[in-house]
Amino acid sequence: MVSLFDVIKRLEKIAPPSLAYKDDIIGLQIGPSLLSEQKEVEVEKIMVTLDPTYEAMVEAARKKVNLVITHHSLFPRPTLRVSDVYLEILRVALRYKIGLYVVHTNWDAVEGGVSDTLAEVLELDVIDTLPASYGSDIIPLGRICMVRRKFNLSIFLQFIMQKLNASCIRYVGKLDEEVKCVAVAGGLGVNEDMLMKAKEKNVDTYVTGDFLHRDALLAKALGIKLIGATHYATETVGMKRLFYILQLELPDVEIYYYDPGPPWSEYHK
Repeated sequence: MVSLFDVIKRLEKIAPPSLAYKDDIIGLQIGPSLLSEQKEVEVEKIMVTLDPTYEAMVEAARKKVNLVITHHSLFPRPTLRVSDVYLEILRVALRYKIGLYVVHTNWDAVEGGVSDTLAEVLELDVIDTLPASYGSDIIPLGRICMVRRKFNLSIFLQFIMQKLNASCIRYVGKLDEEVKCVAVAGGLGVNEDMLMKAKEKNVDTYVTGDFLHRDALLAKALGIKLIGATHYATETVGMKRLFYILQLELPDVEIYYYDPGPPWSEYHK
Protein backbone atom coordinates (compact mmCIF):
# COMPACT_ATOMS: atom_id res chain seq x y z
CA MET A 1 0.00 0.00 0.00
CA VAL A 2 1.19 3.51 -0.88
CA SER A 3 -0.39 6.03 1.45
CA LEU A 4 -1.18 9.68 0.81
CA PHE A 5 1.41 10.46 3.48
CA ASP A 6 4.06 8.51 1.50
CA VAL A 7 3.18 10.35 -1.74
CA ILE A 8 3.34 13.76 -0.06
CA LYS A 9 6.74 13.00 1.43
CA ARG A 10 7.99 11.94 -2.00
CA LEU A 11 6.60 15.12 -3.58
CA GLU A 12 8.21 17.28 -0.89
CA LYS A 13 11.54 15.65 -1.71
CA ILE A 14 11.09 16.28 -5.45
CA ALA A 15 9.87 19.87 -5.00
CA PRO A 16 10.78 21.09 -1.48
CA PRO A 17 8.17 23.50 -0.08
CA SER A 18 11.01 25.65 1.28
CA LEU A 19 11.77 26.77 -2.31
CA ALA A 20 8.32 28.30 -2.81
CA TYR A 21 7.36 31.87 -2.02
CA LYS A 22 6.15 31.91 1.58
CA ASP A 23 2.62 32.99 0.66
CA ASP A 24 2.33 30.68 -2.36
CA ILE A 25 -0.58 28.24 -2.20
CA ILE A 26 1.13 24.85 -2.45
CA GLY A 27 0.79 21.42 -0.90
CA LEU A 28 -2.38 19.49 -0.11
CA GLN A 29 -5.44 21.62 -0.92
CA ILE A 30 -8.07 18.90 -0.78
CA GLY A 31 -7.56 16.00 1.61
CA PRO A 32 -7.03 15.21 5.29
CA SER A 33 -4.81 17.64 7.18
CA LEU A 34 -3.89 15.25 10.00
CA LEU A 35 -0.82 13.11 9.35
CA SER A 36 -2.48 10.14 11.02
CA GLU A 37 -5.37 10.35 8.54
CA GLN A 38 -3.02 10.81 5.57
CA LYS A 39 -1.32 7.54 6.54
CA GLU A 40 -4.69 5.76 6.32
CA VAL A 41 -5.57 6.99 2.82
CA GLU A 42 -4.41 4.58 0.11
CA VAL A 43 -3.31 6.07 -3.23
CA GLU A 44 -3.68 3.69 -6.17
CA LYS A 45 -4.01 6.18 -9.03
CA ILE A 46 -2.57 9.68 -9.57
CA MET A 47 -3.30 12.17 -12.32
CA VAL A 48 -0.87 14.99 -13.16
CA THR A 49 -2.14 18.06 -14.98
CA LEU A 50 -1.55 21.81 -15.23
CA ASP A 51 -4.81 23.16 -13.79
CA PRO A 52 -7.45 21.79 -11.36
CA THR A 53 -10.36 22.50 -13.68
CA TYR A 54 -13.81 20.93 -13.58
CA GLU A 55 -12.94 18.92 -16.71
CA ALA A 56 -9.76 17.63 -15.06
CA MET A 57 -11.66 16.52 -11.96
CA VAL A 58 -14.31 14.77 -14.06
CA GLU A 59 -11.53 12.96 -15.93
CA ALA A 60 -9.95 11.99 -12.61
CA ALA A 61 -13.29 10.64 -11.40
CA ARG A 62 -13.74 8.68 -14.62
CA LYS A 63 -10.34 7.04 -14.16
CA LYS A 64 -11.01 6.47 -10.42
CA VAL A 65 -8.00 8.59 -9.47
CA ASN A 66 -7.28 9.17 -5.76
CA LEU A 67 -4.98 12.18 -6.10
CA VAL A 68 -4.63 14.97 -8.66
CA ILE A 69 -1.33 16.88 -8.78
CA THR A 70 -1.40 20.30 -10.44
CA HIS A 71 0.87 23.28 -10.98
CA HIS A 72 -1.78 25.91 -10.33
CA SER A 73 -3.89 25.96 -7.18
CA LEU A 74 -7.66 25.68 -7.11
CA PHE A 75 -7.94 29.04 -5.33
CA PRO A 76 -5.55 31.70 -6.64
CA ARG A 77 -5.45 33.32 -3.19
CA PRO A 78 -6.87 32.68 0.30
CA THR A 79 -10.62 33.14 0.12
CA LEU A 80 -13.53 33.55 2.52
CA ARG A 81 -16.22 32.89 -0.08
CA VAL A 82 -16.39 30.06 -2.63
CA SER A 83 -18.08 30.83 -5.96
CA ASP A 84 -20.22 28.37 -7.91
CA VAL A 85 -17.34 27.64 -10.31
CA TYR A 86 -15.15 26.33 -7.51
CA LEU A 87 -18.08 24.60 -5.80
CA GLU A 88 -18.64 22.41 -8.87
CA ILE A 89 -14.99 21.35 -8.78
CA LEU A 90 -15.14 20.69 -5.05
CA ARG A 91 -18.34 18.66 -5.41
CA VAL A 92 -16.66 16.28 -7.86
CA ALA A 93 -13.53 16.00 -5.72
CA LEU A 94 -15.46 15.34 -2.51
CA ARG A 95 -18.01 12.98 -4.07
CA TYR A 96 -15.33 10.77 -5.59
CA LYS A 97 -12.81 11.26 -2.76
CA ILE A 98 -10.16 12.88 -4.97
CA GLY A 99 -7.32 14.71 -3.24
CA LEU A 100 -5.55 17.74 -4.72
CA TYR A 101 -1.86 18.54 -4.27
CA VAL A 102 -0.19 21.65 -5.74
CA VAL A 103 3.44 22.17 -6.75
CA HIS A 104 3.94 25.73 -7.94
CA THR A 105 6.91 28.08 -7.40
CA ASN A 106 8.78 25.28 -5.62
CA TRP A 107 8.54 23.20 -8.81
CA ASP A 108 9.53 26.24 -10.91
CA ALA A 109 12.67 26.87 -8.83
CA VAL A 110 13.98 23.42 -7.92
CA GLU A 111 16.75 21.77 -9.92
CA GLY A 112 15.11 19.65 -12.62
CA GLY A 113 11.81 21.55 -12.37
CA VAL A 114 9.97 23.84 -14.78
CA SER A 115 12.82 26.25 -15.58
CA ASP A 116 15.43 23.53 -16.05
CA THR A 117 13.03 21.49 -18.18
CA LEU A 118 12.26 24.51 -20.34
CA ALA A 119 15.98 25.10 -20.88
CA GLU A 120 16.52 21.45 -21.75
CA VAL A 121 13.65 21.34 -24.25
CA LEU A 122 15.03 24.48 -25.94
CA GLU A 123 18.50 22.85 -26.07
CA LEU A 124 20.12 25.53 -23.91
CA ASP A 125 23.08 25.05 -21.55
CA VAL A 126 22.34 26.36 -18.05
CA ILE A 127 25.18 28.43 -16.58
CA ASP A 128 23.48 30.24 -13.68
CA THR A 129 20.19 30.88 -11.89
CA LEU A 130 18.04 33.99 -12.19
CA PRO A 131 16.66 34.92 -8.75
CA ALA A 132 13.16 36.27 -8.29
CA SER A 133 12.07 38.44 -5.37
CA TYR A 134 8.63 38.67 -3.80
CA GLY A 135 8.68 40.86 -0.73
CA SER A 136 11.51 39.49 1.39
CA ASP A 137 11.47 36.13 -0.40
CA ILE A 138 14.16 35.33 -2.96
CA ILE A 139 14.03 32.06 -4.89
CA PRO A 140 16.03 30.74 -7.89
CA LEU A 141 13.02 30.91 -10.20
CA GLY A 142 14.72 31.28 -13.59
CA ARG A 143 17.79 30.02 -15.39
CA ILE A 144 20.47 31.78 -17.43
CA CYS A 145 21.70 29.79 -20.41
CA MET A 146 23.91 29.85 -23.47
CA VAL A 147 22.73 28.74 -26.90
CA ARG A 148 24.41 25.77 -28.59
CA ARG A 149 24.07 27.06 -32.13
CA LYS A 150 23.90 30.38 -33.93
CA PHE A 151 20.45 31.99 -33.90
CA ASN A 152 18.99 35.30 -34.82
CA LEU A 153 15.68 36.17 -33.17
CA SER A 154 13.60 35.14 -36.19
CA ILE A 155 15.08 31.63 -36.30
CA PHE A 156 14.96 31.31 -32.50
CA LEU A 157 11.25 32.13 -32.47
CA GLN A 158 10.59 29.41 -35.06
CA PHE A 159 12.75 26.99 -33.03
CA ILE A 160 10.78 27.73 -29.82
CA MET A 161 7.44 27.23 -31.55
CA GLN A 162 8.59 23.88 -32.90
CA LYS A 163 10.06 22.64 -29.61
CA LEU A 164 7.10 23.74 -27.46
CA ASN A 165 4.46 22.95 -30.08
CA ALA A 166 3.24 26.53 -29.69
CA SER A 167 1.03 28.03 -32.38
CA CYS A 168 1.33 31.63 -31.20
CA ILE A 169 4.12 33.69 -29.72
CA ARG A 170 4.72 37.33 -28.76
CA TYR A 171 8.08 39.04 -28.82
CA VAL A 172 9.97 42.27 -28.30
CA GLY A 173 13.09 42.94 -30.37
CA LYS A 174 14.47 43.02 -33.88
CA LEU A 175 14.21 39.80 -35.85
CA ASP A 176 17.72 40.03 -37.28
CA GLU A 177 19.44 40.46 -33.87
CA GLU A 178 21.63 37.60 -32.65
CA VAL A 179 20.64 35.42 -29.70
CA LYS A 180 23.49 34.39 -27.39
CA CYS A 181 22.68 34.49 -23.67
CA VAL A 182 19.12 33.45 -22.80
CA ALA A 183 17.13 33.65 -19.56
CA VAL A 184 14.21 31.23 -19.17
CA ALA A 185 11.38 31.20 -16.63
CA GLY A 186 8.03 29.58 -17.41
CA GLY A 187 4.56 30.98 -16.84
CA LEU A 188 4.46 34.61 -15.75
CA GLY A 189 8.16 34.38 -14.92
CA VAL A 190 9.21 37.94 -15.63
CA ASN A 191 8.97 41.28 -13.86
CA GLU A 192 10.94 44.51 -13.58
CA ASP A 193 13.35 43.12 -10.98
CA MET A 194 14.09 39.96 -12.98
CA LEU A 195 14.64 41.94 -16.19
CA MET A 196 17.09 44.24 -14.42
CA LYS A 197 18.96 41.26 -12.95
CA ALA A 198 19.01 39.58 -16.36
CA LYS A 199 20.54 42.73 -17.86
CA GLU A 200 23.24 42.71 -15.15
CA LYS A 201 24.08 39.12 -16.12
CA ASN A 202 24.47 40.07 -19.82
CA VAL A 203 21.27 38.33 -20.91
CA ASP A 204 20.22 39.44 -24.40
CA THR A 205 17.09 37.28 -24.77
CA TYR A 206 14.43 36.35 -22.20
CA VAL A 207 11.96 33.48 -22.71
CA THR A 208 8.87 33.23 -20.52
CA GLY A 209 5.22 32.29 -20.84
CA ASP A 210 3.41 35.60 -20.57
CA PHE A 211 4.51 39.18 -20.05
CA LEU A 212 2.73 42.42 -19.20
CA HIS A 213 2.68 45.65 -21.20
CA ARG A 214 5.12 47.32 -18.80
CA ASP A 215 7.50 44.34 -19.05
CA ALA A 216 7.59 44.77 -22.82
CA LEU A 217 8.34 48.48 -22.48
CA LEU A 218 11.17 47.85 -20.01
CA ALA A 219 12.67 45.02 -22.09
CA LYS A 220 12.69 47.29 -25.14
CA ALA A 221 14.40 50.07 -23.15
CA LEU A 222 17.01 47.64 -21.80
CA GLY A 223 17.68 46.14 -25.22
CA ILE A 224 16.54 42.68 -24.16
CA LYS A 225 14.63 40.54 -26.64
CA LEU A 226 11.55 39.32 -24.71
CA ILE A 227 9.62 36.25 -25.82
CA GLY A 228 6.22 35.13 -24.53
CA ALA A 229 5.63 31.54 -25.63
CA THR A 230 2.38 31.21 -23.59
CA HIS A 231 1.80 30.15 -20.01
CA TYR A 232 0.46 26.79 -21.16
CA ALA A 233 3.37 25.80 -23.42
CA THR A 234 6.19 26.84 -21.08
CA GLU A 235 4.74 25.10 -18.01
CA THR A 236 3.26 21.98 -19.59
CA VAL A 237 6.75 20.66 -20.36
CA GLY A 238 7.60 20.88 -16.64
CA MET A 239 4.46 19.06 -15.54
CA LYS A 240 5.11 16.30 -18.05
CA ARG A 241 8.60 15.98 -16.54
CA LEU A 242 7.01 15.58 -13.09
CA PHE A 243 4.72 12.89 -14.51
CA TYR A 244 7.72 10.90 -15.76
CA ILE A 245 9.57 11.35 -12.46
CA LEU A 246 6.60 10.08 -10.46
CA GLN A 247 6.29 7.03 -12.70
CA LEU A 248 9.83 6.11 -11.63
CA GLU A 249 9.42 7.15 -7.99
CA LEU A 250 6.07 5.40 -7.44
CA PRO A 251 6.11 2.18 -9.50
CA ASP A 252 3.23 0.69 -7.50
CA VAL A 253 0.88 3.56 -8.39
CA GLU A 254 -0.91 4.05 -11.73
CA ILE A 255 -0.07 7.55 -12.94
CA TYR A 256 -1.80 9.42 -15.78
CA TYR A 257 -1.13 12.72 -17.51
CA TYR A 258 -4.14 14.81 -18.50
CA ASP A 259 -3.53 17.45 -21.15
CA PRO A 260 -6.65 19.41 -22.15
CA GLY A 261 -4.68 21.78 -24.38
CA PRO A 262 -4.51 25.57 -23.97
CA PRO A 263 -7.61 27.21 -22.46
CA TRP A 264 -8.03 29.66 -25.36
CA SER A 265 -8.68 29.78 -29.08
CA GLU A 266 -6.82 31.94 -31.59
CA TYR A 267 -8.22 34.30 -34.18
CA HIS A 268 -5.98 35.36 -37.06
CA LYS A 269 -7.05 38.04 -39.53
